[in-house]
Amino acid sequence: MGDETLEKPETAVITPPVWCDEFDHGSAPDERKWSYDLGAGGWGNRELQTYTADPANVRIEDGRLVITALKEKDGFTSARIKTEGKFSFRYGTLEARIQVPDMGNGLWPALWMLGNSFSNIGWPACGELIAMEMGIGGAIADGVVNRRVTSAAHWQVERRHNTAGATLDHPTDLTDGFHTYRMEWTPTELITSIDDSRIWSLDISGIEQFHKPHFLLLNLAVGGDYAGIHHPADITAPLPAEYRIDHIRVFDNGHTKVII
Repeated sequence: MGDETLEKPETAVITPPVWCDEFDHGSAPDERKWSYDLGAGGWGNRELQTYTADPANVRIEDGRLVITALKEKDGFTSARIKTEGKFSFRYGTLEARIQVPDMGNGLWPALWMLGNSFSNIGWPACGELIAMEMGIGGAIADGVVNRRVTSAAHWQVERRHNTAGATLDHPTDLTDGFHTYRMEWTPTELITSIDDSRIWSLDISGIEQFHKPHFLLLNLAVGGDYAGIHHPADITAPLPAEYRIDHIRVFDNGHTKVII
């Protein structure tokens, strides 16, 4: 072949996450990473479910986290888990591979974050970042409840609640399989996406709350203000309903600070 030198193909550098859960061990969420919010009371949104830690509502199965909403004799049950006090971060790339249930009328799955100061100063003063939520009343009215994804932020300035957000109508139902949701959080901007299609962006350079650590939450609510449904008889989504999470990962984007 003469004196030609063959160049070796470049090998992709795969950066490991700074924190992750692949949900591939045990039958319940890892207590070193997750704890539970429990109870009823509407959760500030007039929601209808009671959150439990019962395996019927939250379990690890076939390498996935499964949060299940159930119809009970006296209402609904579901689950909400969080990393509060176990893991939080400031700036980074959040990624989750998720399959949402058929939201019909009344189910509300979400992947979101609250500022670490939540237990001291409450909401919205602590700040809230929503990578993904679905089931909004407008999507029900428009016939796209299984396709419309919302990303949003909530914060407080001088005791005034501020909010910003946007929606994306996906071309197909998101109940059809797993999709990858991301939030890129830098010192200047938030960018959210689904399967690399941008949902929303926000300039955060002047918003104090979004330069402080936040912890993660995953939940499946039933009814409430977001869905615009407040009576149990108006919940028509198929139940039981399973919200499945294949993995959740946080990557260092060059600005990331991790708190464990």
